[in-house]
Amino acid sequence: MRRAIATLLLAWLGLAPPPALAHKPSDSYLTISVADGAVSGRWDIALRDLDFALGLDADGDGAITWGEVRARHGEIAAYALARLDIRSGGADAPRCSVEAGAQQIDDHTDGAYTVLPLAIRCGAAPSSLTLA
Repeated sequence: MRRAIATLLLAWLGLAPPPALAHKPSDSYLTISVADGAVSGRWDIALRDLDFALGLDADGDGAITWGEVRARHGEIAAYALARLDIRSGGADAPRCSVEAGAQQIDDHTDGAYTVLPLAIRCGAAPSSLTLA
């Protein structure tokens, strides 16, 4: 009887799905500053997320180098800025223009991030900003 129970238990464990392994969802850090009517910002985006979206690891060795990131700066900036909408005022206000400056790298507790300094130009000095 014990042998039959042990056999059934082992068979059941063999059919059980393996535990799901996943990494922590990444964070993205967007900082916007308004001083004397001028708007500026900084956007830190996890390299692992950008690698998933854009395939940054050109040689496929599992390590993203500064050279691989720097070579794709234009694509990284275009990808990020296409997903950022800043308006001076409410959602119906005109969009502010946003340009990414020279790319940098920073380390956060969960890995390396690209840093995009942002030059933001709105039609007039904003009294409020709407971000999407």
